[in-house]
Amino acid sequence: MPQKPNELERRLVRERPGQSFLFALASDKARDEAERLYPGELHNARGDAFRHAYWSALMVKRSKSIEDARLYGDAHEGIVSPSGNHSRETAMDLHNNEMGRHIGMVNLGKSDEELSVEVQKWLDRGLLLPHP
Repeated sequence: MPQKPNELERRLVRERPGQSFLFALASDKARDEAERLYPGELHNARGDAFRHAYWSALMVKRSKSIEDARLYGDAHEGIVSPSGNHSRETAMDLHNNEMGRHIGMVNLGKSDEELSVEVQKWLDRGLLLPHP
């Protein structure tokens, strides 16, 4: 079940409704793919790492902007400022978001399915963090 949007996310929806809609669809796609590939591993496990990275990669693909993807990913984590102390879980999510943005940027021309495979490869190589 999707989380309720936090205040930072609600502000982005008000300021950027079109992009917010596209990114919400990307979030749903990432969640569905994570559930399909990693059932039972959706919180602080491989499916969680995959979901964060894949959503970030999809946002970059759709917007052609690492900065827009970072803005939404940070808002989802409740991050107002990039500096500061974060919980281990939030730090893990931020790392996986960053890796996903990189995957998205170097694979802009690939299909969503090909992006999914790339994210899985990064997870299998240990480049994504499945545990805090």
